[in-house]
Amino acid sequence: MKITKTALALFTCLALPVAAQAEIKKIPADYSENPHAESAKIFYTAAVEPNLISDLVYAIDDLNINYPQLKKIYLYINSDGGDMDSGQIAYWAVKSSKIPITTVNLSMVGSSATIIFCGAKERLALPGGKFLLHASSLTGSEGLLRPDDIDNLKKESVMYNQIFSDTYQQCTDYSDQEISRFLHSEGSRLLITDKEAQQKKLISGLADGIVQAPIAYHITADEE
Repeated sequence: MKITKTALALFTCLALPVAAQAEIKKIPADYSENPHAESAKIFYTAAVEPNLISDLVYAIDDLNINYPQLKKIYLYINSDGGDMDSGQIAYWAVKSSKIPITTVNLSMVGSSATIIFCGAKERLALPGGKFLLHASSLTGSEGLLRPDDIDNLKKESVMYNQIFSDTYQQCTDYSDQEISRFLHSEGSRLLITDKEAQQKKLISGLADGIVQAPIAYHITADEE
């Protein structure tokens, strides 16, 4: 995004005033352990931010490179969303993984985190999981705005909203009209339950618990 002297604008779905420090933990740390493991899991419990998404992409790459025998990766997500570009990067990392990834809603998958979630062919939710589908937003503007600044911000807003629209068209049964409606304004946003998500094909079913995989990554935000 171009930042002019007269307008400072950051395109996100949530206002994130302080960038969180990323923290990634791997269990076990030694690659020689569990050489015949067939499944692994990643817990992503943080906002969608560039440094945190870099850790997620690293975890996916690490599994694909060092554990080629894996048959499935479970990506557990609990996130209110955040940066749109980071969400799209993670979407492609999930979608492009040679080892199939199943995304699972731990409790809340909202805003740009839904883009990541939709990168997987198999999508599940734990009972009580919620999804927030809403329009993209602009935050952090200051100073005077010239006509071209306003035009550029509007163009970027439309482009990011189109990412949401394209994503929901391919991973849900919402009609184009329904998608346009809930992406129109914050007042028309959708907060849906696991049952509603299943009805609209956002998920194929409910998970009966967290899998016991021998390899696990935990990606969180260290606020200190």
